[in-house]
Amino acid sequence: MTAAMIEQVRSVVTTVGPDGAATFASAGELTAVAAGRGTRAGQWPVWGTADGTAVVGEPLPAVHHPYFPGEGGTRFFVVRLPPGLSGGFHRTDTIDYGVVIEGEIVLDLGDGARQVLPAGTCIGQRGTRHAWRNETGRPALVAFVVVGARRAVP
Repeated sequence: MTAAMIEQVRSVVTTVGPDGAATFASAGELTAVAAGRGTRAGQWPVWGTADGTAVVGEPLPAVHHPYFPGEGGTRFFVVRLPPGLSGGFHRTDTIDYGVVIEGEIVLDLGDGARQVLPAGTCIGQRGTRHAWRNETGRPALVAFVVVGARRAVP
């Protein structure tokens, strides 16, 4: 028996109210958008912060653009990678934390360096050249938190 595929992503975000008490800033279903140019992947932007130092205690709006944050900025998103997806190689000035929720993807570093990542695999991607692939016949669902960073090596 196969588990039902997650078709909708819901987000709940908290904040601190004017009286200092914890409160919900937002809660609800997210709308999927296209992820990347020509990839056929769908993405649900969950939350993000502006570049620089994150601030708590202020009701700040979510930041989703630019797609990759500058130093100190964050983005949290969930992405559906369709069967047969073969993303292009790229490198970003970010530290990426991910978890494969459904399906299986491949993290390809080129020159034969690759890892198959089944559901339940956690990922720490540290600004290296890489490509994401879904070499299976089923969609994969992956959640990422991306933190803008400063590149120390070329």
